[in-house]
Amino acid sequence: MFATAIVTTFFAPTRRLIVCNAGHPRPLTFRADTREWNVLGQSDDAPSAGPRNLPLGILSVSDYDQFDNELQEGDCVIAYTDALIESQDADGEELGESGVQRILQLMGEVDAPRLIPTLLGEIADRFPENLSGDDVTVLVVRATSKQLRHPLGDRLRAIARLIGATIGAIRPGAERPPFPDLNAANIGGPIVPALERRWRKGA
Repeated sequence: MFATAIVTTFFAPTRRLIVCNAGHPRPLTFRADTREWNVLGQSDDAPSAGPRNLPLGILSVSDYDQFDNELQEGDCVIAYTDALIESQDADGEELGESGVQRILQLMGEVDAPRLIPTLLGEIADRFPENLSGDDVTVLVVRATSKQLRHPLGDRLRAIARLIGATIGAIRPGAERPPFPDLNAANIGGPIVPALERRWRKGA
């Protein structure tokens, strides 16, 4: 038994999307400034020492890389199961990663709420058996400039959970407390927006 997985976190003050991939099809990202879709991931020729990024359950020991990307307003990220890349084009050839990327590029700019049905419709129309014999899951994430507002009760509960996790981390063998990396962007950004903007200009 094994399973592929993608785990991500997004830190809004720095717009950093951190991705860890365990044998899953690589996500694709749309850059609003260039209007292009590209693979979101590390290059295939990256140095490897031992088993890395394998599906969960293949080996008891495997290292997992993580990489980050900065998303600008309007950028989209799409993650999907292998039913899409295993679908066939009109000529009967498997689409693969490049085929899905090509279809997205041909679709042009599509609003995020319509992206999934439009993409699945394009793939289904190319071959009669497409998307009918396997699980089909697609997730779209779009970066916006909208500021989230959280009720006071939610913020207080979040502080309580952080304090509890920090105290629990004192125990021998416990996980480290859930603090962000100690850099000016992560620490100063949420507290002093001006500091985050200054860091962004200098990056």
